[in-house]
Amino acid sequence: MTDWISIAIFFLGLLVSYLALRREVRKDRNKEISDLLEWRVKVNTDRKSFKRFVKETKKEFRAINKKFDTINDKFFVIGHASGDNTFKKESPFQLNERGEKVSKMIKADAWAERLAKIVQKEITSTEAYDIQEFSFKYVLFDITYTDEERKLMRRVAYENSLAEKEVREVLGVY
Repeated sequence: MTDWISIAIFFLGLLVSYLALRREVRKDRNKEISDLLEWRVKVNTDRKSFKRFVKETKKEFRAINKKFDTINDKFFVIGHASGDNTFKKESPFQLNERGEKVSKMIKADAWAERLAKIVQKEITSTEAYDIQEFSFKYVLFDITYTDEERKLMRRVAYENSLAEKEVREVLGVY
């Protein structure tokens, strides 16, 4: 009978050990779940802070862009108030003799015809000044010229003692 008691005590000890181990495992699992929930709260807080940061940054970038536009506009005015070699001092800008010669050399009429439809879609204003300004910005900064077009502009600029910028401006007036 003592064997039965020994076996019963052994199994009882085994059962108690199993229950204690199970309790510890649950405690660890609950701790892990608690840590995970805590981490989630921190991540959500960080996401909210990041979203706020992005909104603030967007506002700052818009303000910076406006300042750059203002600076660009001032340079635009300075560049055209200094006495260009290719157009008359009239409004709207008109090509002078040299400008007409350059426009023929670079075949500005064909260029204008080819790009007119593309440019018309991008013009958002009907004000003459805005269209004139858009045209200059487009030919100076926005358009990507082919190697052939660029070589032609440089050759024409060289032959007429002009800067490449001035040849591009002829396209803007044209």
